Amino acid sequence: MPYYKRVIVFLSLFILLFPCSLALSKRSLMKLKTFLLVIAALSAKLSTAQTTQFRYRVHVEHTHKVLQAVPALQKDTVTLRKGNIVSSQSTYKKKDTTFTVDRADTLDNRRVEFGDKTVPTSRSLRGWATVAFDKDDKSKLNINYWLDPSHKFLWGTPIEIIKKDGTSKTLVVKNDSTVLVTWVKAAVYDKFVADTAAQAKLIRQKAVALKSLNTSPSTQLKEQVDTLNLAIAKLQPCIDAYMWLDYAKELIVEKDASGKRIAYYAQKYQDNYYMKLKNRDFVSFFYKTGEFGALTIPFKVRPKFKRNDKDISSEFTADINAGTYLGFTFGKVHYSYRNGEEIPPTKFQISVGPFLTVSRIEIDSTNTISAKEPLKAKKSIATLSPGVGLMFSVRELRFGAFIGKDFALGDTGRKWDYRGKTWFGFGFGYNLALIWGALK
Repeated sequence: MPYYKRVIVFLSLFILLFPCSLALSKRSLMKLKTFLLVIAALSAKLSTAQTTQFRYRVHVEHTHKVLQAVPALQKDTVTLRKGNIVSSQSTYKKKDTTFTVDRADTLDNRRVEFGDKTVPTSRSLRGWATVAFDKDDKSKLNINYWLDPSHKFLWGTPIEIIKKDGTSKTLVVKNDSTVLVTWVKAAVYDKFVADTAAQAKLIRQKAVALKSLNTSPSTQLKEQVDTLNLAIAKLQPCIDAYMWLDYAKELIVEKDASGKRIAYYAQKYQDNYYMKLKNRDFVSFFYKTGEFGALTIPFKVRPKFKRNDKDISSEFTADINAGTYLGFTFGKVHYSYRNGEEIPPTKFQISVGPFLTVSRIEIDSTNTISAKEPLKAKKSIATLSPGVGLMFSVRELRFGAFIGKDFALGDTGRKWDYRGKTWFGFGFGYNLALIWGALK
């Protein structure tokens, strides 16, 4: 991040904190200064929390331009010319020893060879996945879909295996076997096939109608195109939901004793899926994960109330406290590509979850007025504060709102006016570690 942006962040934090400092008492202000100095000295990630996120998963939608590297046999044409040297390698095994033979031949004439290659093929596949930029190609975002559910085929189950090339074989399962596949009922598969064929027919009709509309425009033709567009759109949800059946290398058809088809099984999430980003291009995903970490709540507001017929006034404090929290996090994550650079993903997220903090509070006669015997001298007590927090993060900025209760420990703590009462807290911060790194 450029140096001038870090300076702007410092100025922004000062502008936000200065009005708050004017509203604090001298004692609370000293605590706030101590708190901020401690956080700065430790280079804390955020004034509201230092978090550790579990590995998050993103949701890939049909609208994402996903590609799959599909092997194409005998599709790579290589022209070899007279005089070219062709090297080849072969191996053979004799008892426990494997031998490798290298051979180089000089061509006497020109010839054409056909080799295998991988072809990027467009896919429309919705599901949860983990994503990461390729180590060698920073414009390539690899997509690792989560595994298919497991299914167990029992002994004696009649099945039919249909290959991609249309060949099939019928057999009976001889041993219980568990495979990672996703399944659909036979009726659903039949609907998918019927909808796909119907949509292809409608698209052909639309092409004819558009051609006629271009040559001789009319209201009737325009209405016909609109009707065809609506009919195509109505079929799209079913096709998108089950398009993976068309991608599968093979289909396993389960049948009953009479030979009637019951269900279709296929490997939905295969390998070699990725997205290709252009220069200055980005892609966004919805994601969710869990996170835990250290938590500090710098500012608390305690509403006014009555206790033992005594009016307890509201209180605004900036106490030092520390604790932990466990939260559920969701939001948007953006992956960007720019001139071969590896740009860290940026996140816009919301976190919600329970927390527990521990703090040290000083009490005296001013905040023990509801006790039968208010304190005459200043004393310190320890408090436990459970509650729930809601935190918003935009890039490196974070704001948190919290609600909790203070439970004072010890006999002296029972004299405290605000024991067991609800408070509201808030905090905000920036990734200070980035700023210190720039200053160094």
